[in-house]
Amino acid sequence: MQGAGLSISCLLLVLALAHAESVESPAALIKEATAASRQLQADAFGSILPDVEKVVTWVQDNGGEVNVVVRESPNGGRKVFAPKHFAEGDVLGEIPLEVCYSARPDPAVVSQRMHNCENADQAAMEAGSSAEQMWRDMNDPDSGHQPYFAVLPKRDAVWSWYDIPESYMPLVQNSATEASMADWEDAYFGCNSSSSSSSKPSTHLEPSMDDLRFTMSLMGTRGFTPMDGSNHTHFYPVMDMADHRNDCSNKYDVGTCSSALAGKHAAPAGKEEGLAESEEALAENGQDSAKRCIVWTAGADIATGDEICLSYSFMLQDMSLLNYGFLQEGPVAHQLSRIDRHDFDPENPSDESAAVEAGGAPFEAVAPEQTTEELVRLTQLLADLTAADAELKTTVQPHPRDAGGWFLQQLWLWRQQRQAAVAAEIMRLQRQLLRLEAAHRAYQQPKPQAAFDRLLAWMHKFGAVVNVAIITGNGQTTHQQAAVSTRAINALKAGEVLAAIPVSLAYPIQGGSSDDIEEAALQILVDMHSLTTQRSSSNNDISARKAADVSTPAAFWEPYYAALPAHGRLKTMHNMPTAFLPLLQHTELEHFIEEVALQSELAWNERLRAAVDAGSSSSLTLAELKHMIAVVTSRLQVLGPAGLGMLPLLDLARHDNACPHTTELEPCTLPPDRPAAPQLHLTQDCQNAASDANLSSCAAGHQPGVTAICVVWRAGGDVAAGQEVCSRHRGYLLPDVALLLHGMEVPQQQQQQQQQQQQQQQQQHLFAIDTNGVDLQELLGSPGATPEQPPPFSSDEFEGNAAAELLRLKQLLQNITCDVQVEAAGAVEPADEDWGGRLLQQLRALLQLRIAAIEAEVGRITAAAAQLERGTTDESAINRMTAAASPGQVSV
Repeated sequence: MQGAGLSISCLLLVLALAHAESVESPAALIKEATAASRQLQADAFGSILPDVEKVVTWVQDNGGEVNVVVRESPNGGRKVFAPKHFAEGDVLGEIPLEVCYSARPDPAVVSQRMHNCENADQAAMEAGSSAEQMWRDMNDPDSGHQPYFAVLPKRDAVWSWYDIPESYMPLVQNSATEASMADWEDAYFGCNSSSSSSSKPSTHLEPSMDDLRFTMSLMGTRGFTPMDGSNHTHFYPVMDMADHRNDCSNKYDVGTCSSALAGKHAAPAGKEEGLAESEEALAENGQDSAKRCIVWTAGADIATGDEICLSYSFMLQDMSLLNYGFLQEGPVAHQLSRIDRHDFDPENPSDESAAVEAGGAPFEAVAPEQTTEELVRLTQLLADLTAADAELKTTVQPHPRDAGGWFLQQLWLWRQQRQAAVAAEIMRLQRQLLRLEAAHRAYQQPKPQAAFDRLLAWMHKFGAVVNVAIITGNGQTTHQQAAVSTRAINALKAGEVLAAIPVSLAYPIQGGSSDDIEEAALQILVDMHSLTTQRSSSNNDISARKAADVSTPAAFWEPYYAALPAHGRLKTMHNMPTAFLPLLQHTELEHFIEEVALQSELAWNERLRAAVDAGSSSSLTLAELKHMIAVVTSRLQVLGPAGLGMLPLLDLARHDNACPHTTELEPCTLPPDRPAAPQLHLTQDCQNAASDANLSSCAAGHQPGVTAICVVWRAGGDVAAGQEVCSRHRGYLLPDVALLLHGMEVPQQQQQQQQQQQQQQQQQHLFAIDTNGVDLQELLGSPGATPEQPPPFSSDEFEGNAAAELLRLKQLLQNITCDVQVEAAGAVEPADEDWGGRLLQQLRALLQLRIAAIEAEVGRITAAAAQLERGTTDESAINRMTAAASPGQVSV
């Protein structure tokens, strides 16, 4: 039995060895399975292209991975499809670096052309030399990249800036672009390129100009931005067959190849044409360049059978047609072409820097005459385009290279889309002009008294107790806050209620982040715009508006919206012209405000993209958004368990750091016989509430007689009838925070003198932005914050640190008052956005106050330091420190 067992074991071993010899390697099995999968799915996607299959096999044999299929669609043209479902992040393909072709210039040729030609552009010369080298490589039968070259489009299938027929150029109808398209050859191939005959026969070493036009088109339409830091155009096989979409989320980057064949090269490509520089750099870092790939991944879920895309970067219609030879579908077809935009630069017509996400910011103006000027330009453009159509249809015929006139048809379709986009932009700007003219009229006139009367009536209707009136000014001031005052209707005793406002009447701001504030500002703008449109459509039918009342959120908030500052009235850091930043003389603060402006612009771009995707346009502007962000931020309050919100009435009261009146969160309880009582009566349980949770219970009606939580504004002393009442619900505001965050006016010189006489003993504080170790994000980026009054100066606090603090302040003062800074501040000119020039005036006054505050602080620290040293005998040190700190004579 034992012998039999051994025989069976030997037999099994022999069979296993024989089976192993007959089984192919795992890599071969993977390759066969992939090929079988592609063959089985061929009919579902279109016709199989033998040359494409060869290049896919070539990529795989060189260690790559291709998980997509490329087919010829029934309508013609190659497209890339998903043969299976891809989740976000799944690998669509891995293209080894060594099979990626890189077109490299000849340094000697570039140098010679730079020497021969005046005003030569080196990047253009390098591109021209790269095209010559690529043409030679394509015609070299020994090139290792021949499998890739074989699938590049033929001459009649490539249309780009570099080889559009001259007879087609009048259809572009933009002189700067036409000239650039006609003259690019000298820029790329030297000032004597025009002597090269397009009919000159090409040789293996010398391409004709027609050859170079074709090769430049291949580089422009198939090449990728280099990922190795070089200026050489790169070509990624298979990936370059995917069609462009502006909204495509698929991504690619350099990574490690994961294929089972990585590093095993059946048909190595010539390194002189591959990404040799990238490989050498990787080798220097100790990495195996043979295992590095361009890794192409799904940016979102892709269903089986879906077309797979790439994004070359956002392109408008003229950019995709003239640079790549195709028109796009979707919202971009309705946008202005780049050559028709207000920011098109005729001196640099091929510049694509303005093509930011969503196609760039639309035109908007801050003065009606600017909008009118743009309307005149667009109206003339539209007239010129339509007038030229009839003649062009008879004179422009299909070019011999344009078999069937396909590209000519694309140009005509673009002209139709172009004219429709210009007409739509004219209509948008006409609506914008009406809004801008209305805004200027509103700015020049004070807010009508009726708007505030309606606000108070609305508040009373929904449970507020109001014992003050809102009185408008005489119209002599251009500042909203100065033109409005809150005054007691009747005489009130200390502790009595000026107003009790239910938290439910606060406009809610969810979360409180900058995104939340921007979203709230956008919503308010949209609401106000829709209300204006409704009023216009109903011919100002007041009865219809009253009937709507609170039928929609916009209608509910309309009385509050109507009392908000008009556009241009409120200026804070959120809508400050960038030209005014030098007046701040604070580098970190300037960067902070620039970042705030960038966030607003990004939010606006999101809004624009959503509008474009929805097939609509808006007459609202970025300036209006910035204004409303300033309004929201300046009025935010922390409302306990209700979170952040804007509370009506209280935000109209004049702020005063020394205001005696108080604001507290209290449960609202009104006696049944006095619905508008001046004094709130609270239930005992809610009076004893010690936490926000208990207050929330009261607000929810868990206590008898309690209806809501109120912000209660109480008199801090006796108030006479008609007397203005103030508020300090925003906390203790230093002048810089008051202006930058809340848009409050800096006291004028006469007011400053009066305040100094009244408050001779009051501490003059450093500005918040000048305090040691200030956190600007905490200071200016915390919505609803209520800063406390800075503690009075303490000599003990600076014991041992007085010299360091003095040095810091003296250096700060020197930086602000040095000639360079003074000249920079003096060079700031009025900006169109600053209607009436109020903000510029305020910033100049703020700068003078800031200098005075620093000088005063230097004097205080010097005096305190002297007191500390009086216990010593070194009187000379005290004298030196005191003299050095004298205002106006500060030295470092």
